[in-house]
Amino acid sequence: MCKALDEIYESGIAVGREQGEKAGEKKGEKRGEKRGEKRGEKRVEKRGEERFAALSERLLRDARLEDLKKAVSDRAYRGRLYREYRLR
Repeated sequence: MCKALDEIYESGIAVGREQGEKAGEKKGEKRGEKRGEKRGEKRVEKRGEERFAALSERLLRDARLEDLKKAVSDRAYRGRLYREYRLR
């Protein structure tokens, strides 16, 4: 009888361990995804800032202040300027 109880106990421990490992893996995956998303967002933001800085520099160099003012608030117009200056 003692051996049967020991086997049940060990089986329960194994099941509990497996469930704990799965829960830990899911938690780790979520944490990793969040970190990856944050890194990606920072990269995209940095690229966007660099791209707009390059556009601003070129518009200032070409004395196109009105275009720069409009580009600040008009996304479609800014897109046309990016294409015009071939800024990707």
